Amino acid sequence: MTAPKDQNIKSQPAKRAERFMNRLKEAQEYAAAAMATSQQLMEDHANRSRNPALAFRVGDKLAWVSSKYRITKVVSPHVMELDVPSGIHPRFHVQLLRKASDDPLPSQTIDDSQPPPVFPKSESPDSKNTEPEQYVDRILRAERVRRGRKWVRRVLVKWKGFVEPTWEDRVNLEANKALDDLEKIYGKGDAVGENEGARQGPYRASHRKRNGRQM
Repeated sequence: MTAPKDQNIKSQPAKRAERFMNRLKEAQEYAAAAMATSQQLMEDHANRSRNPALAFRVGDKLAWVSSKYRITKVVSPHVMELDVPSGIHPRFHVQLLRKASDDPLPSQTIDDSQPPPVFPKSESPDSKNTEPEQYVDRILRAERVRRGRKWVRRVLVKWKGFVEPTWEDRVNLEANKALDDLEKIYGKGDAVGENEGARQGPYRASHRKRNGRQM
């Protein structure tokens, strides 16, 4: 028994549509496989010329620009989060970082914990100032950095009883003798001091004069 002629006519478009969908599916699968192969080849080529990422851990000290910071979070093998000042994005690619020079090699790991700070009180017996204050050993460097929308002057302070120096706002140390000592050598400018990139010798202001007046 044969199907009616009109039923065969109606089934032909459905068969053509089915064949088209099958070919479309095959083409999509082929394109996906080709794309995956291409991505793998590109990744293999990049890995051949890429240095392997160093194994960093939380607490390691890294150098970024001319300062040292500690890792607060390992986001990925290639991205580290550092304890940089507020106003600076804290995550950096490892290619922008380097191991701090005073960090030991894995085979030379030592206990580098910070000792407690020294809080000497005023030596004057009749002094009314009984609040303890941290004792500054010396100030190593002065800089001006951008913090949010404004510029801030800061200094690198070496504290007595501490291994690592810290960056502090300069305004908080204006009355400190250590800042006077730094200014006697380098002047009252910024980007001066002992640290990497410091200007050697006394600081000279860059103001020019025209007709006897400062510009």
